[in-house]
Amino acid sequence: MKKNLIALVCGIFLTLATTLPSQAHSLGYVEKQLAGKGSFFQEFDKKVPDFELQDIDGNKITAKRLAGKVVVVFFINADCLANCPAHIEGMAEIQSMLNLSPMRDIVQIITIVTDPPKDMRKALRKFADETEIAPSNWAFVTSDLKRSSATRQLLDFFGGKVTSAAKNVEKKDIVTHVIGMNGHWRANFYGLDFQPTEFVIYINALVNSDLGVTDGHED
Repeated sequence: MKKNLIALVCGIFLTLATTLPSQAHSLGYVEKQLAGKGSFFQEFDKKVPDFELQDIDGNKITAKRLAGKVVVVFFINADCLANCPAHIEGMAEIQSMLNLSPMRDIVQIITIVTDPPKDMRKALRKFADETEIAPSNWAFVTSDLKRSSATRQLLDFFGGKVTSAAKNVEKKDIVTHVIGMNGHWRANFYGLDFQPTEFVIYINALVNSDLGVTDGHED
């Protein structure tokens, strides 16, 4: 039943979208279309290393725990919580679109805060409470202070891009990473110039691909 619902939602999104052709149902086709629209999209296929982080409540967030979900990941500096909301706002819009579909139970958004201060859990809780996001599938996480290198190691794996509060940081330097259900890093979205619908179409195609859902269209 879930697969049928996801396939149906895929058709709805692609019918409504104006950024990609309506027949772009397969993951390969969507990847080709996004890659041809500019430099904001890049595909990957690389296993994400094991990691252990903590959410606001101190719960462990590990690669094993996230297995079976499509995970959207981006990094921010601690000082970015109050001063650079554009990335958060953009992802909040995308989350609201995803959560109108059965993908709300399959897609997890993770915001990783690098270099956490001692009071980071309190600051994260306050920020999450004041931000228009759904906590059901969005978590703010960081490393335990005793293992502060964990976030940096993961950041290095993804290429060292982190959203900062510095005024001279350009939006094109913002990077959003996508991990597939099998734990492989599958894509980067660079900057904030892409349309939220484009991101949702890609996530939808990836979910369908990982679940083995097809609609008869070839790449």
